[in-house]
Amino acid sequence: MILTFQSNLHGQCGTTATMLAVAFGLKREYPEKRIVLVHSQSGCTDLEKIFKESSIRLDNDMGFSSLICQFKARELTLDDINGAAIKLANGLYLLPSDSNRGADIELDRIVSGIIVNSLPKFFDIVLVDVGAGRGSMFDNTALKLLRDSADINFLVCSQNPATQEKPNFENYKVIVGNYDPKRKNNSSVITGCFGVVPYCTEYADAITEKKVTAFFSSFNGIYKGDKKKGLFNKKAEDDVVYFCDSVNDIAQKIGKTLNKRR
Repeated sequence: MILTFQSNLHGQCGTTATMLAVAFGLKREYPEKRIVLVHSQSGCTDLEKIFKESSIRLDNDMGFSSLICQFKARELTLDDINGAAIKLANGLYLLPSDSNRGADIELDRIVSGIIVNSLPKFFDIVLVDVGAGRGSMFDNTALKLLRDSADINFLVCSQNPATQEKPNFENYKVIVGNYDPKRKNNSSVITGCFGVVPYCTEYADAITEKKVTAFFSSFNGIYKGDKKKGLFNKKAEDDVVYFCDSVNDIAQKIGKTLNKRR
């Protein structure tokens, strides 16, 4: 199963943070699944920056750097993947990009080939963070291969209508990131809204402080009516529960959508 996450405007929609939240939601909903997070671009490192913490090793010889030459020469093996992927939590992995490389369309095509042809053999769910923008990055061969091969393409929007314009590809579903239910342009009036990832101060702080894994580990059991009393003040507690419930709802809808297609 391949899920892509992309937006029309860079830096406006929280695409990476939204995809990351959905990944942990899927892991919570389907704990038996092997899930991996990747970038579509060979030199993009937004995901890696979030996890640069002492407990997680990020070396330049890991990730796609170690797989590209092997992929050119032969079919990748489980040992290749295990040697390249970084374990974030039980069954949840990150396949880092090469921080030493800049933009390279040819390498992006190889990365897309690995994502489409190899990763689904070793992971149940592959989440792809696609570079944002409505320009040439969305038109090259690599991204067309990803979109055509994906089970679901998600367009991540904010509540700014400018981010909700129809993209230049078909068959997509809308997720609203950094969502505020009090705003007039809410999910009830956003066309084709699949789900929302609410703005949550505690989640934003966890990203800033490089403590995302600890955040989701601490609140793994939060569902409706299952608040962890005493951890937050009342408002923060409600915000975290709303955030976790919303992410979990998206994970459940993804499972139901894919089951209907089988």
